[in-house]
Amino acid sequence: YLTMRRESALQKRDAMQARVDELARRLKESTKLRESLVDTLGVLLTQLDIAVSKDTPFLKQERSVRLESLRGELARPDINSAEKLRRLLEAYQVEAGYGSTIEVYPTKITIDRQEISVDVLRIGRVSLFWMTPDKKTCGEFNAGTNSWIVLDNKFNRAISRAMEMATRMRPVELIDLPLGRVGS
Repeated sequence: YLTMRRESALQKRDAMQARVDELARRLKESTKLRESLVDTLGVLLTQLDIAVSKDTPFLKQERSVRLESLRGELARPDINSAEKLRRLLEAYQVEAGYGSTIEVYPTKITIDRQEISVDVLRIGRVSLFWMTPDKKTCGEFNAGTNSWIVLDNKFNRAISRAMEMATRMRPVELIDLPLGRVGS
């Protein structure tokens, strides 16, 4: 009887030791996984930062603030990895959403070394048009030269109408905009 109890106790001890060893292995694995995830999040944030910097210059301040905030959150040790991943994916979603939306927003741009206040019409990621508040001058962002250019006045009406449609002040209709041009 004593021998059976001893064998049973040894089996229990061995089973507990095996369980402790397994938990230690899992803890080590989870630590490696957490470190790997932190590195991956850093790489993804860097890639997003590069993509935004190379993209057309719309909503510069909003996008810059979002990236800076995200950079700070990823550096905080009190935020768990799952939450950091969620926030990073949310930023990617916002950036992806810009490709399928239109909007008009006021900003300042530089034309011929002179800063002017304009309203910018963003059509997805396809094109950026601008118009002065008095609606007398319009233009677009030329991705080839990475600069804002003035368009012929013949586009004033079409760009103005497109802005009215984007702000829901006019019903949607087909209009002719200078999309897809190369050069100026």
